[in-house]
Amino acid sequence: MAVTRSQRRTPSPAPDTRGKKGNGEYPTPARVRVFQMRTELGYSAKSVEKETGIPIRTQGYWLRSHNERRTGKNRPGRPSKIPGDTLDQIIKDLAGHYSIRKLDYETQIKRYNLNVCVNTLRTALQQQGL
Repeated sequence: MAVTRSQRRTPSPAPDTRGKKGNGEYPTPARVRVFQMRTELGYSAKSVEKETGIPIRTQGYWLRSHNERRTGKNRPGRPSKIPGDTLDQIIKDLAGHYSIRKLDYETQIKRYNLNVCVNTLRTALQQQGL
C-alpha cells in the first residue's frame, strides 16, 4: 500500500505554552498576569519568569512603559524658551503691522527683549504657522 502525501507530513509542533505570538508580542492575558504577580502579589521577576516564561527584561519593559507617569509617544519635550504670552504678543503684532513683519529676527528679538537665538524665534513662529 502506498503512503499518501498527507500521511508523510510531520505533525505541526504544539503551540507555545507561554502564549507567545509569532512576532514576539505577548497577548494581553499574559501582561495582566505579569502585572498582577509583580505589583499585587509581590512576586520577584525571576519567579514570574519561572511561572509564566516571560523574560525578566520584557517584564521590566512592560512595567516601565505602562505606568501612570507615562506621557505617551508625543511627549511635550523641553519647554519653550519664549514664554507663551510673549509669543502671543509677537504673533498679534506681526498680524497687525506690516512695518513689524518686515523686521528681521534679530531686531524682533531685541524689540521684545528675548534671550534666544534667531533659530529659536524662527522655529517658534513656524510652529505657530507663520
